[in-house]
Order: sequence, then structure tokens, then C-alpha cells
Amino acid sequence: MKNRRLLVVALYAGLIFAGPSEPTNAGTLTTTMPVTLSAVSGCTLSATGVNFGSIAISNGTYNLNSGTGTVTVNCANGLPYAVTLDDGDHFTYAGGRHLGNVNVMPYELYKDAALTQVWGDSGHAGLYLPGTPLTATGTGSPTVHTVYGKLLPGGQTNLPPTLTDNIVVTLFF
Repeated sequence: MKNRRLLVVALYAGLIFAGPSEPTNAGTLTTTMPVTLSAVSGCTLSATGVNFGSIAISNGTYNLNSGTGTVTVNCANGLPYAVTLDDGDHFTYAGGRHLGNVNVMPYELYKDAALTQVWGDSGHAGLYLPGTPLTATGTGSPTVHTVYGKLLPGGQTNLPPTLTDNIVVTLFF
């Protein structure tokens, strides 16, 4: 009887120390898993021009046409930014922005449809102080900002067929 107890104790001890048996594998496979992160510079910028259309000059007068363009900004969500417009190629201190070089037509660009907020770069580059930048916060999606333009009185009436100007749009973020 004593031997039987020793045998039972030995069997239990063997099971305890041996632990569970591991499954047998038919083979082993491995693969890789890509882990990526895309880091963006923060913003993108594009613009379309302002077109004032055509004007008829009669007896030294003309219509003060309006036009619109767009500035599209895509900044990361929550990222504040400012968009500035410079003075253009044909700026004069006495008359502001002008279409044309010799015979000119004055105009202005605005941030609002009521034409009360001149769009410039005061406080940033300082090239067009009469106006202030447009400020906003990125949404993570493209945001289209309308540029409102208006011809101003004081233009010359002996104009070439086409007048142009170039405005530099700058995005600060």
C-alpha cells in the first residue's frame, strides 16, 4: 500500500512539473505589417484671378465694374493662417493698385462683398499697407475665400485693349 501511494505521488509530481504539452506545428509563417505616418507641411495654396470684364468709355466716363476671384487654402485642422495680397506690379503711392502701366485703371481688392475691408498685407510683408490680411483657421479641407474687386474712379479714358496686373498671394502659417 505504501508503494502505491509513492507511485501516485510520483505520477502527480511528474504531471505538475512537466506542464501542459505544446501543440505540434505543421509549419510557421511570418509576414510584415507596414506602419506609416504622413507628415504634411501644414498648408497648400492656390488662386484664380479677378476679371472685371469689359467697360465702355463714353464721354470720359465708364462703369465701375466689379469682379471676383478666389484664394483656396488647405491647412491642417486647427492651424491658424493669414493670407496677404501685395500691391501688384503697377502700384503707385498716390493711387494704389492699377491695371495697366502707362494708361491705367485704378482698382481695389476686398475681403468682403460689401467692399469695406481692403485686402492687403499690413502687419506682415508691409508691401500694401492700406489693407489687412485675411485670417482664418485650417479645417483639414480646402477652404475657398472670395476676392472681391472693384474698379475705382480716376482711370484714364485712353486705354489699351487689355489691362493687367499681377498680385502676389502669400500664405503665413
